[in-house]
Amino acid sequence: MDRNAAPSNARRSLQKWRLWVTASVVGAMCFFLSADLFKAYGQTRSTEVVQAELRDFFEVFLGRQLSPNEMKQVTREFIALFGASTCEAKCTQALATNKTQLAILKTKPGQPEDLVTRHIYIASSYFSPLQRGSLIQRLLSEPDPIRVVNPKTKRLMTQRDVVALANLGILLRSHDLPKNQSFSPKEIEEAVVLLESAVGSHAKAHKMPILFGVAAELWAGVQREWPALNANERQIVRDYIQHKSAKPMSVNLYSRLLGLSSAQAKEILTSERVEGQSTRLWGKLSRYLDLMGQSASNNEIIRSIQSIPSNF
Repeated sequence: MDRNAAPSNARRSLQKWRLWVTASVVGAMCFFLSADLFKAYGQTRSTEVVQAELRDFFEVFLGRQLSPNEMKQVTREFIALFGASTCEAKCTQALATNKTQLAILKTKPGQPEDLVTRHIYIASSYFSPLQRGSLIQRLLSEPDPIRVVNPKTKRLMTQRDVVALANLGILLRSHDLPKNQSFSPKEIEEAVVLLESAVGSHAKAHKMPILFGVAAELWAGVQREWPALNANERQIVRDYIQHKSAKPMSVNLYSRLLGLSSAQAKEILTSERVEGQSTRLWGKLSRYLDLMGQSASNNEIIRSIQSIPSNF
């Protein structure tokens, strides 16, 4: 869904892709989709072809079929993103990107690679002025609703991220195999209030830690890889969750858990180290816990998030 012409070299390709995914999981993850997706295609696609390709993409992304009216509107919105009445070069490039990512969604459902791809689509659409209020934007967040948004960092957390963050907190105090713990709607809503106030759109909120934006991906990777990790690697994962950039994972381990290339993993870890996090953040979270009263203190999801200390 790119309005920009395909650049002629890898560096400019990356920059153009970042413009399209303004507000992906983190700026460092924008390169997740490689520059070779931006080869020139040239030919114009008919509305029928565009509609068919979008139908395939959204059926997998949503797990349901679009209604005829939804299909027509999505096709109109998609073509309009490129400032033309027909699907020409830039539009066909975006269709090719969708097709490449569709293969990931089909072959790695629920895995870190799938979740990274979904998060990039959700976040890029949410922060794009061109897609504000569009049906495409609404559909992309349908399977995993957006719950916490930080406009300063252009990062967001979906409901899956909120629950995953709590499960990562549980991992810190458990020696069992990582297992998903479910939470009641009430517990999730209280946690969202806490997170929105502390790292969301509240006027006095801190920057959203990078970990929060990739919580779902990291949790999926931990569950997948945990049986194969040795005792030392498991402790490194726990140390990373607890101490973040103060005790970073190795590039290889981080790459393995999130399903990224070594270069991609290195860039994210470097961003965390450069950006850092305020040590006052945990104090702020703790104060919000106090303000939320006894109900919050009995909330398992909040207690789990509380397990992750100040230097996220």
